[in-house]
Amino acid sequence: MKKRLTPWVCALICLLLAVNACIGCLGETAETAETGKAVRTILLYDCGSDLEEDFGMATWNLYQILESEITQGLNVVVMTGGARVWKTEPEYLDGAEAVSPNQENQVWICSGRNAENAENGHGRMTLLTDLPSDIETTLMSDPQTLLGFINYAAEKYPAEMYDLILWDHGGGPVAGYGVDNRVEETNIMSVGAIAKALKESTVDRFDFVNFDACLMSSVEVAATLSECADYLILSPETEPGYGQEYTTWLDALAKDPDMNGYELGRIIVDAMIAFYEDETSEGYLQNGTLAVIDTKNFRERMVAPITELARTMDRELTQIGEFNALLNFEDELRSQAAAYEYAYDTLLDLGNFAEHLGMCISEVNNSGESGDFEALRNNYTDITEEIGRILYDNDGSGDDVIYAAATATMTRPVKTKIAFSRDAEGKPQRTETMAPSGLSVFFTPVNLQIMDYTVAIDEMCEAVEDEEIRSMLRALEVASLRYLMAERCGLSVASLREMGEQNVYYKTVRDSWKEPSERDYAEIYQYQEQFGIKADITGLSASDWDIYISTVIDLLNRYSDVDTETWMALLTAQQSSQTIDCEKAAAIGVDRTGDGVEDAYRITVPAPLDVYTRLSYDLAAGEGEDEEDWDFMKALLGLPDYINIAQVHGNPVQEEIVNYMSWGMDMSSGIRSLFQRTDCAYELPTAVERWYELLDSDGIGHVISVDEVDLGKTQD
Repeated sequence: MKKRLTPWVCALICLLLAVNACIGCLGETAETAETGKAVRTILLYDCGSDLEEDFGMATWNLYQILESEITQGLNVVVMTGGARVWKTEPEYLDGAEAVSPNQENQVWICSGRNAENAENGHGRMTLLTDLPSDIETTLMSDPQTLLGFINYAAEKYPAEMYDLILWDHGGGPVAGYGVDNRVEETNIMSVGAIAKALKESTVDRFDFVNFDACLMSSVEVAATLSECADYLILSPETEPGYGQEYTTWLDALAKDPDMNGYELGRIIVDAMIAFYEDETSEGYLQNGTLAVIDTKNFRERMVAPITELARTMDRELTQIGEFNALLNFEDELRSQAAAYEYAYDTLLDLGNFAEHLGMCISEVNNSGESGDFEALRNNYTDITEEIGRILYDNDGSGDDVIYAAATATMTRPVKTKIAFSRDAEGKPQRTETMAPSGLSVFFTPVNLQIMDYTVAIDEMCEAVEDEEIRSMLRALEVASLRYLMAERCGLSVASLREMGEQNVYYKTVRDSWKEPSERDYAEIYQYQEQFGIKADITGLSASDWDIYISTVIDLLNRYSDVDTETWMALLTAQQSSQTIDCEKAAAIGVDRTGDGVEDAYRITVPAPLDVYTRLSYDLAAGEGEDEEDWDFMKALLGLPDYINIAQVHGNPVQEEIVNYMSWGMDMSSGIRSLFQRTDCAYELPTAVERWYELLDSDGIGHVISVDEVDLGKTQD
């Protein structure tokens, strides 16, 4: 027979249960009955930087956390630091009057609006006083500080699942994350260093890692951190100062602490977008985009296609085309220029960039005689369509790799007057707007930030264990280096031709790269200290060869089977043959209206449509104009010293394709003939007596002088 409990025993048990519940509300012992552990411990690494010092943005998000519901089974542990001053009000704190009054790092346990110590509709941050001394004064940008915080919090608040939020500035795959504002020197954690810290921690694997920071949703970051977490929450663009919105998703988590990380990530994404589209919110109409990535699906489904995309780019530039007998790089360069760019022009939207690459709109590529020109298909098309199906989940597999959302303000008009995409059946169609897909990829043929990129890739490759991920990272690195060399070689060939060189060879180009020139000290310091490249510098003179080109060639030889010097000789010969000779460009006066007055010039350029280098005309002061005044006007209007026909004439190939599409004609034979032309004609309307306006494909007028062109021929 069971004994009945006396009333005072029942009262004592109820009291103990109530005390335990209150402690759970404060987060001190938020345990589950089965394991003795909390369901979740969320770690917020809050590096305040200037965002907190100047604007109180870290405090803004902390208030959202304290105003949410934090139930038993959920711990929210915050480390603060990285700012000289914090703006958090004392009423939100327990155990301290201010955050980091002596600029030290601190760790806090958070309670929500439902806690016993809550007041005025919010919980409190309770200071923990046993933080190890070795991480109290270290920089928040030091990966050892991050490692120490993770280990300390995981030991003090063990849980079945751990989540990590990294709050501060972000700079994408190149710059990394986290700026500690307490020192003047540049300091930031690389992506590779972050991955190493997470792997060395006592947490085997995080449920999610969330960067409440700018520009971190790149394929390089996702691949590198995929070994550390089941899900990643990242933004490919700069985040507004308000960052993400915390109350909504913490309230949802309070109702279901066991929620799947992908499902929770979708709530986090949607909550942020809703905040910036809410007319009543402080962040209304600011740009916002965020994504959650399933890292297992990313590794299994996206790594191989991205690797193949990069290797195709490399092959196009190193292997002679079957149909056009040329190295092909024009579509790649124009795709980069036309793609959706994020705040750094080195970070292109993966979906948009891939779609552009999959359309042969500037050259035949290596499609061979059987190339499907009517559908504008090329050697990229199959792999770019696969990337699109996975990225947008168009294959209906249900194995989502990514869920992304963006505010309506993130949709932009296309960069050029004419752009193409594919409809559901794969047929080319004109498009007028573009929107982010949620993932970026680093690619640039013009920005020397690629030297930083190579250093970052090395650190990522050291941090990852998966050989397929390493192969993807190296393939992306090689593609960027390859196109950087193509672009630099093309500019040098054009410059040498303009100086009177008739036949330009690689040796001539290489010698020009080895010529020292005056350098700004800041530029040299950046190369030496940031890139880790030791240039041979005399005073403030240094050559391009010493500063970066020899390093690029060494890297290409190390990570590619193609002999770089042999390839460069072939590339130089092709670019030299395609360079436009200004003396051979002809302009014929045209009477377009039939009134007996020449109102336009028809300029014929002896070069193929995919010409890479430039037809140049000096922009000199007009008669009676002061040269200094003209230089000022050039700078004010943004006019270059030379006009690049490859840029300003628009893209005649694209325009002809539109005509074929509009007329309902078979495009295949027509487009083939366009790609095989050996000269081009552009119409130059007369504007004034000496200066003329050339309209580009966006309808923007460019000033150009035709004084150097023979205008003696007149069309009857």
